[in-house]
Amino acid sequence: MKSKFLFFLVIILFSVAPAQAQKSAKKLKTSAENYYKRHKYAEAYNLFSKYTRLKNPDAEMMYKMGISAYQSNRLPESIRHFQSIINNEKKPDQSVYYGLARAYHQQRKFKEAIRNYKQYLKTTKFDDRRREHVKDNILRCASGLNLSYVDEQAVVENMGAKVNSEADDFGPVLSPNYNNKLYFSSNRKGSVGGKRNAAGYPDEQYGNYSSDIYSTIIINGEWNSTTPLPTLVNSVRNEVLLDFNDDGQVLYYYKGLKLSGGEALVDSFSNNQQNELYAPKMDTPMVAEKGDESPYFFNDSTMLFSSNRKGGLGGKDIYVTTKINGYWTVPKNLGMAINSHYDEVSPFLSMDGRTLYFSSNRPESIGGMDIYRVRYNDGKQAWETPENMSWPVNSPANDRDFRLSPNGLEGYFSSDRKSGNGGFDLFTAYFKNQLYEQSVTSNPLVFTQVPAYRQQQQGTGVVFESSENFPTKSYPSTVNFPQSATKVVEVNPINYRNDDDILSTDNLEKINEVIRVMNEYPQLKVMLSAHSDGSDPVEFDLFFSIKRAEKVAAYLQEKGINASNIHLKGIGAVNPAAMQQTEGGSSVMAQKINRRIDFEIFNSAGLPLQIVNKGPVVSKFLEDQRGIMYNQAVKGLSYKVQIASLAQRYKGSLLLEYRQPLIESVFNDKSYKYSVGLFQNFYGAEQLRKELVSRGITDAFVIPYINGVRASMSDSKIYAAAYPDLLNFLAQTKQD
Repeated sequence: MKSKFLFFLVIILFSVAPAQAQKSAKKLKTSAENYYKRHKYAEAYNLFSKYTRLKNPDAEMMYKMGISAYQSNRLPESIRHFQSIINNEKKPDQSVYYGLARAYHQQRKFKEAIRNYKQYLKTTKFDDRRREHVKDNILRCASGLNLSYVDEQAVVENMGAKVNSEADDFGPVLSPNYNNKLYFSSNRKGSVGGKRNAAGYPDEQYGNYSSDIYSTIIINGEWNSTTPLPTLVNSVRNEVLLDFNDDGQVLYYYKGLKLSGGEALVDSFSNNQQNELYAPKMDTPMVAEKGDESPYFFNDSTMLFSSNRKGGLGGKDIYVTTKINGYWTVPKNLGMAINSHYDEVSPFLSMDGRTLYFSSNRPESIGGMDIYRVRYNDGKQAWETPENMSWPVNSPANDRDFRLSPNGLEGYFSSDRKSGNGGFDLFTAYFKNQLYEQSVTSNPLVFTQVPAYRQQQQGTGVVFESSENFPTKSYPSTVNFPQSATKVVEVNPINYRNDDDILSTDNLEKINEVIRVMNEYPQLKVMLSAHSDGSDPVEFDLFFSIKRAEKVAAYLQEKGINASNIHLKGIGAVNPAAMQQTEGGSSVMAQKINRRIDFEIFNSAGLPLQIVNKGPVVSKFLEDQRGIMYNQAVKGLSYKVQIASLAQRYKGSLLLEYRQPLIESVFNDKSYKYSVGLFQNFYGAEQLRKELVSRGITDAFVIPYINGVRASMSDSKIYAAAYPDLLNFLAQTKQD
C-alpha cells in the first residue's frame, strides 16, 4: 500500500513540474515582452534569456533578443541571435538583416555591415520606410572604411564608472572658473523625482529617471564621484545643463516634462528667495518650447544654437545670433557649408572665434552623429569644408556635445557607442597635437564681425622683414596663428631679357605658384612692381615698365585672379637693386637683376599663411644704395604727391624733373596714377605739392602710403594711432 502511494506521488510530481515550468515560462515571456515594449532592453534581455532555459525560442523571440542585446550593448550576443535566425529560417524576415548589419556597423566591421544592408535592400519593397536610411548607412560604412586610413589624432577614453552610469550621461561643460571641475546632465538612478512615465507620473516598474545636472571634480589625478546640483535647480522634471556665461556666475539650463519642448531658464546663484523659487526664462531668440536646443555662448553677446525652425535646410540647422545695444538679432542660418538636409547640433566655437565644432548625421559620417571641425575663412568671408574628426573621436554610434579644453589638448564629448556603460557616456579625447584654436585670440573676436571689419580694413597693410631686406606686405592679421599652424609661401621675382620673355617657362612656374595661393585664398592681393635696367628711352621708361607688369596681370586674370586684387607699379630704372656700372665696366649680371618684376602678396589677414616676398639676390659687391634706400623709405608711413590720373601715358616733363617718379594702377581701373617725390613726413610732401600748384598743377595732392600701399582717408584714420604724423595729413585735408 505504501509503495503504491509513493508511486502515485511520483507520477503526480512529474506531471505537475512541466505544468509549473510551462506557467513559469509563460510568465517570463509576458514580463519580457512588457519590458521590451517599453524599451527596457536590459531587463527584457535577461528575462528572455531565462525563458530560453525553459523553452526553445521561436524566430520572433530570437529577433527580440537580438534587438535587446544590441540596445543593451551586447553586440556579440546580438550578432549570434540574428545569425541563428538566418541559418535556421528558410526565408528570414528582412528586419533580421537590418539588425545584423547595425550590429556589425557598431563593431566597425564595415564590409560585413554593407553586405547585410544590401541584403536588406534586396528583400524589401521600394516603398519600405527604411530604404533611404539604409542607403545612407551604406554610405556611412563607406566613409568609415575611408576614414580608417586617416591617422588617429587623439586617444579617447571613457571617463569611467565614477562618472558614468548605466543611464544617459551627456552634455559635458567645463567649469569657467575651475580647471578641475566639469558639469554634465544625467538621468541616472537617484535623480530627483524617481522613475516616471512619459506623462510625468511616478512609475517605479517601467518608468525612467528624469535628467538632473551633476558635477564632478578631479581628485588625486582622476575624475571622481559626482555631485548633483541643489534641488533649487534639480526637480522632478528634466533639467539639462546648457551653458554658463563668461564669468561663470550665470547658469543656463533647460527644464521640462520631456527632454524637449520645455523652457530655457537662468540661475544666477542669487540668494534672493524669489529668484530661487522662480528662475527667469533665458532672454534670447532660442525658443526651447519650439524645439530649439544646444545653445553655446561664445561670449555674452554671441550665441549659437540648433533649431529645426522653418526656413532651414532640412532637419536641425545651426544658427547664430548676436546682442547689439542690448537686443539679440534675428538668428542667422550658418548656411549650406555647415548645415545639410540632415541634422546639425551641438555647436562649439573655439577661442579664436573662427573654428567651429558641431555634430551631424549626414551620410559622410561613420555612423550616427559625428563630430566635425570647420574653419571660417576671413578672406572668403565664408566657411571652409567641414572635416570629420574620424576614429576614435567619432564612432559608428552618436558622438556629440563636443567641448574643447582651454589648453587645446583635451576634448570632452558624449557618445552612446556600444563599448560604454549604458546609454550615453562621457568621454575624453587626448589630442596628440595641441589644437591651436584655443590658444589664439582674433581681431575681430568672432566670425560674425569679419565682413564689417574687412570692409573697414580694405586697402591697408603692415610690413614684415624678408631676408633680402625687401618688405613683405600683409594686412594686420585678424588671427594670431602660432608658427606651427601657418603655411610658409615663398614668392619670387621674375626676370626678363625682353618683353617677349616675360611669360617664359621658368617665369610661369613662379607665377603659377602665386596663382595657386591666390585662388586658394581669394582675399589675397598682389603688387607687381616692374623695374628696368635703363635701356629704354628715359621718357618711356616708367610707362614701358607698367606695361610689362600688365602682361603678367593679364595672365593672372586669365587664370582666375580678380583684377581688383592685382596692383601694378611702374618703377623703371629709378631704384636699381644692382649697380650696372662698376670699376670693371658694365655688369651683365646687374642688368639681368634689374630687369625684373617683383611680386609682393599682401592682404593676408586671418589666413594661416606666412608670406615671404623674396626680392632679388644681389651680392654685396653689386648692391646699389638707391635700391636699398628706396626699400627703407617705403617702410611704414611715407607720402607722395600725385600729379595726374590719366588713361594713357603722361606726356609732361615733370616725371623727369622730380625725384621718385612712379606710375600706379589697379588692373580693373582704366587710369594710371602718376606721382613724384617720396617723404617720411607730411610737411615735406605738402611743400612739394605747393610748389607744383605754383607751377600750374592745381590738381596735385598728397597721398599717404602704408608700406608702399596707398592709404585711403578711412585707412589714415585707423593708422593715425600708429603713425601720429597722419594727424597732420588729416588736419590739412579737412581744411582743404
